Amino acid sequence: EVRALIARVEAIAAARDAEALTALAAPDIVTSFGGAGTLDEFRALVSEPRFWDDFGSVVAGGAVVSDDWTDGSRVFLPAAFETWPADLDPYEFLYSDRPGALLRAGPSEGAPVLAPIHEAILAEVPYFEGWNGLYEAGWAYLCAAPLGCGFARRSEVRSPIDWRAVFLQAAPSAPWVLETFVAGD
Repeated sequence: EVRALIARVEAIAAARDAEALTALAAPDIVTSFGGAGTLDEFRALVSEPRFWDDFGSVVAGGAVVSDDWTDGSRVFLPAAFETWPADLDPYEFLYSDRPGALLRAGPSEGAPVLAPIHEAILAEVPYFEGWNGLYEAGWAYLCAAPLGCGFARRSEVRSPIDWRAVFLQAAPSAPWVLETFVAGD
């Protein structure tokens, strides 16, 4: 059942099928922490230029099922939102859920590889001279114990409170409903 949901969501993301995704959405879907929570807000969000890139990243981040709810089961995408270590402030760390993501000695695809960072939790080095240029070029300067510090493509790391999707199944065999697509805390 969960595999079927994930396969369906992956197909929707690949096809960028706004109608199919909207059909999965709850009438009161949460899309922000200040909005009314309506399908119209969700449709507006889906029509934004970056939506499908963000949704694709969410889907590519894996899924985890949580049955720890009194109103049904939930599937969280990306998985790290639900599995994030409680002792790490999600505002202070990033992680990589991208297979093949690499920490490099410099901000270049040609720079020597220091370590793979898939599934690593990373601290971004605070602002320093040249940070804006590095950011604009699509790179981040990160540190991870015991890997050390280096550079990674910004597209290969994300915040645990970045965009996420939450699907609810209210009862066994009930349809899965997209109840949340939101970023932030």
